[in-house]
Amino acid sequence: MKERTASNRQSRISSELQKYINELVKEVVLNGKDFNSQKKWLKKYVEVESGDFDTLSENLEAFLEALPEYKTTNSKFMKKQLEILSKQCHITEETFIKLHSWTDSKHGSFTDSRDGKVYKTVKIGNQVWMAENLNYTGSGIRHITDDKEWRNNTKYDGWCYYDNDASKGKTYGVLYQWEAAKKACPEGWHLPSDAEWQRLLDYVDNKDVTGKKLKSTSGWSNSGNGTDDYGFAALPGGVCDYYGSFASVGYGGTWWSSTQNDDSSAWYSVMKYDGTKVNHYNFGKSSGFSVRCVRD
Repeated sequence: MKERTASNRQSRISSELQKYINELVKEVVLNGKDFNSQKKWLKKYVEVESGDFDTLSENLEAFLEALPEYKTTNSKFMKKQLEILSKQCHITEETFIKLHSWTDSKHGSFTDSRDGKVYKTVKIGNQVWMAENLNYTGSGIRHITDDKEWRNNTKYDGWCYYDNDASKGKTYGVLYQWEAAKKACPEGWHLPSDAEWQRLLDYVDNKDVTGKKLKSTSGWSNSGNGTDDYGFAALPGGVCDYYGSFASVGYGGTWWSSTQNDDSSAWYSVMKYDGTKVNHYNFGKSSGFSVRCVRD
């Protein structure tokens, strides 16, 4: 195994730059962002402080290369290398602990054979969840873009993109009416019941900040981002309401459960930009909410 080479020089930096570096690293490792696309912004931050961008960039690249290898080998040597590199990259102990937990074989991926889409997955407690909103638009469910047709659809088997904009599906997934949500998960996965949602929340434990711990570290408006302690990366995909109107993208995320309340309503979980909890309510099945599948 080759030893990573990185400069031993470690300059003093501002707390603002250190915060930016740590957020950048978490975005790359936990949310799959491309490091090379982020380097131009990092360079601007470093040059403002007259810092050595080339050395910092080299050390960060070495750290990001070493982390997946440690995830695979779990070797003490690689762990020591990571500890050294993290200090040279100005990565805080808090961030290092979070990234270290990521290596604990809890993250994976799943390819939906129906359309070839690849989803990140995460094990939280004894459950395996998709770490992204579902974006399936295939057979068995209906694409509805007309608001009158949406509200008159008593089969509740419709789906749409937010604002009927397919590009939003890449980030937020699809908004499903309740029957469509029950049909949309691939084989081996299912729409979680309200009890399964509660099991997730019980594992996260602290009811007052459960939402903050499950929300993604970016994408929420008005400083409403979370800490994403478990890699669930909840995003605010908004809703398509009973009338076929769209609301709350960037401000709220709602996810169906498979648990029915009555013939026309079912239970769902919601997180908001200005809150730290996860709340449960029931609402009309004709509404369009996001879906997170859980493994059978």
